[in-house]
Amino acid sequence: EIAMVSLGQQHVLLLHLLLAADVVALKPRVRVASRTPTRVPSTSPRRHAPSLAALTPDSTPDRTPTKLLPCGDALDRRIVALAVPAVLNFLILPITSSMDLYFIGKTGSALAVAGTSAANQVFSTAGLLTSVIPTITVPLVAKAHSSGDTEGVQRSIGSAIFLSVALSAVVVLLVGSRPERLLGLVGSDASLQWSLPYLRWRLLGVIPEGIATACFAGFRGTLNTVTPLQVSLAACLANCVLDPLLMFRPCHLGVAGAALATAASQVWACLHLNALLHKGSPIKTRRWMAFRVLPVHKACLVTLLVYPCTQGL
Repeated sequence: EIAMVSLGQQHVLLLHLLLAADVVALKPRVRVASRTPTRVPSTSPRRHAPSLAALTPDSTPDRTPTKLLPCGDALDRRIVALAVPAVLNFLILPITSSMDLYFIGKTGSALAVAGTSAANQVFSTAGLLTSVIPTITVPLVAKAHSSGDTEGVQRSIGSAIFLSVALSAVVVLLVGSRPERLLGLVGSDASLQWSLPYLRWRLLGVIPEGIATACFAGFRGTLNTVTPLQVSLAACLANCVLDPLLMFRPCHLGVAGAALATAASQVWACLHLNALLHKGSPIKTRRWMAFRVLPVHKACLVTLLVYPCTQGL
């Protein structure tokens, strides 16, 4: 009986121990943070890397999320203010040739329109030589302008003008030496009576147009897209006014009058842009009159070799 009582007490004691263990197991566990040993500052001087708070004027880091879509903030307004005048400028440039075709169509000759179209095609193909200059000049000018390097801005624009003059002179020599053969490749021999005068008079504005293109790139590189738009609009209006005056009354030059009006508007745009460029950021003449292979020249020459291949020419 004593053995039975002692055995029953052992079972009761074991049951209490199991219940206590279950209660402890069901309680939420709380992690005790481990104490990090305190470091004793050393007396020897040590160089520490500058923290982010020391590099920025505000000690709290900027946690503003980057906005990928337009939200109408100051950056979006700045982009629109730069993009809209540039887009309008590119839309205005083809209007000059369209106005020439409009007034030439008033003559009532289909061959005159065909000859003018063939001559415009020759100029468009030859313009590939100078069309790569703004692509290279704008980033170089923008880089120098953003860093405050006025000398670099002048050097990039001046070298771009020099290269535009050199390539435009090559275009004038190539097109002016054999105009009949070039016009025969893109047009009909029956329209040479009208295409030849138009082509020869348009050659007067090739070099000024190349210089104006380099000036346009200089203004865009300095984040000024309004001035090229104003000059292009004024040149287009001048061409529209001169076309009927030189073609019909009082000059009666016909198709040659339309080409002369276009060349005159290109010369005016070139002179006006250079005057504005010298007024805002003067270009030293020795920078671009002397033949110097500058970075913009190397980049443009490389692009001239690659660009026709990408266009399938």
